[in-house]
Amino acid sequence: MAKTTSSKAAQSAAKALRTSKSKTVKTAAASALTQSKAPHETTSPRAARAASKVLRDGRTSKAGKSAAGSALAQAPRRRSASANELTQRAWEKTYANRNGARKVN
Repeated sequence: MAKTTSSKAAQSAAKALRTSKSKTVKTAAASALTQSKAPHETTSPRAARAASKVLRDGRTSKAGKSAAGSALAQAPRRRSASANELTQRAWEKTYANRNGARKVN
């Protein structure tokens, strides 16, 4: 089942939208509020960056941080190279060096 914003987090997001003057807080709060009843929605990369910035900022209100955390929890995970791909690359480099072949990037 897809994640949705809880009612408590949605209330925090609504409060953050009403009271905050910060554009980043409002972006994160709007993203969280959008996802309160829509399980198919995910946080955009722009909103995820804003949410991350809000969570790192010590001056942000509790409501703002709650909304940002909810938005960030619903962001698609970034995919990096898998462990198998990294092992394969390391093996290719080692094997190429042993045989005197040129280096594989």
